[in-house]
Amino acid sequence: MDVGGTKIKAAIISSAGDILDDIKVFDSKSKESKENIINNFKFIMNELVRKNNLNSIKLSGVGLAFPGPFDYESGVSYIKGLNKYEHIYGINLKEELKTAIEKDIELKKNFENDFKIAFSNDGDLFSLGEYLKGYAKDSIRTICICIGTGAGSSFLERGSLIKEAINVPKEGWIYHTAYREGIVDDYISARGILGISKNVESLKYIKEVSQLYDLAMSDNYEAKEVFKEFGKRLREVMISFFNEFKPDTFVIGGQISKSFIFFGDDISKECKARRINLYVSKDTSESTLKGVAMLFGGEVCK
Repeated sequence: MDVGGTKIKAAIISSAGDILDDIKVFDSKSKESKENIINNFKFIMNELVRKNNLNSIKLSGVGLAFPGPFDYESGVSYIKGLNKYEHIYGINLKEELKTAIEKDIELKKNFENDFKIAFSNDGDLFSLGEYLKGYAKDSIRTICICIGTGAGSSFLERGSLIKEAINVPKEGWIYHTAYREGIVDDYISARGILGISKNVESLKYIKEVSQLYDLAMSDNYEAKEVFKEFGKRLREVMISFFNEFKPDTFVIGGQISKSFIFFGDDISKECKARRINLYVSKDTSESTLKGVAMLFGGEVCK
């Protein structure tokens, strides 16, 4: 499951990272009670099992890309003050989901006896999915970023997440790196783009990046200039990481990547000069879901 604040995208994935049938989309019910949130996860599992008609196939477990703050190893959510998943704060979701499956006789029979529940953040799983089945497949050193409400990021070496290294930010996360008058997350994000547009008199009414995108598509000069400025900032941010990590591949995903046609010139030129292969993911959620397969086998982190 790719768990968001409003929607959950889910699918059954093979150990090779192939999606069985189609990706299904469900309401997250993230503002509801703990019981309703847990029951919703169970409902999603039952729906996937029912629609995929597993027959003799046994499931190894459930993998979830979950927003933070979150203790991914223990399975405990620490989301608070973000108007989502407030009622599962401090709750061990790993134990709750395992119990929910165990108590549902019809659902449990579709799982192996030693099934596991695994969590990771969406940025890491996106990167792993791109390595397993996407643009990073043949890469030795890869940087992946997901630009949406924030700047998610991961650093990969031969398909393993690099979490601790001299040339990699802690956990592979660039979002809290100092930049200009704040941190990267303040600028390389949806609010970063909207922050630029607020300085343009004719665009002060804009509240969503999608509105800017529509204007740019209609050849609005001011909107296109906003995206161009955002692209300059993305290049400025990435230069130090390119210098330190020396990737051969750079993959951009996330909701904002759909506007790459308007902000991509500067980062494209930088990558070309450094002989870095630059790609824009075709489907961030699909890559994220495929990355879940890596949680159930093989080396994931270094």
